[in-house]
Amino acid sequence: ETRVNQLEAIAAAMRNIGKKYDCIMISVGQAGDSASGKEVLDMGDVYMSNTGMPAAMDVMIGIGMSKNLEEQGLRCYSLPKNKLSGDHGSVIVRINPFISRVSSL
Repeated sequence: ETRVNQLEAIAAAMRNIGKKYDCIMISVGQAGDSASGKEVLDMGDVYMSNTGMPAAMDVMIGIGMSKNLEEQGLRCYSLPKNKLSGDHGSVIVRINPFISRVSSL
């Protein structure tokens, strides 16, 4: 199978496990080239999967960064998909890379 098919199969399997055991499943992936320089990410920014992996998720959190945000030590957390509340907003946060701390502004 292709890498895209493998990633989509894994995402679907994780969703099925979460349903079966009534538990939260967390998957971490990376953004593709389309996310480069973007603050607010969307579902199409998932590396190697624009539909299959996002389809298996209930909530997706994107972490975006423009040049301006990078210079200030900031990142943008966005919710490109949110079946739980429907909120698709975003928030700017401060990053302290030396101690891996995220804080609100």
